[in-house]
Amino acid sequence: MFTITSDSLIIFHKKFHFPNDLAVKTPEKSNRACFPPSGYLTIYEMSLRAGLRFPPAPELINISTICGVILSHFSCRAMSIVMGLIAFFRDCGAVLTP
Repeated sequence: MFTITSDSLIIFHKKFHFPNDLAVKTPEKSNRACFPPSGYLTIYEMSLRAGLRFPPAPELINISTICGVILSHFSCRAMSIVMGLIAFFRDCGAVLTP
């Protein structure tokens, strides 16, 4: 099991280019991924590796809202596919609509 530390958060900030104003927090021992503290959300490292960035792409927020799925519930493969489609549509100058 991997434990998030303040040092690993610094590495994540650099590796995944988090904005400086993004508030991240190391979990407390009592925290569980499925029940993040109020005002926070759980993001898995694999989602970041699959292309999730902050702030999330507006298209991703729309897809999440329309499907009724929160970002942390996207599997790594689904996140990778969705982010690839968003990039493809942007490159083609097309608008992703429901």
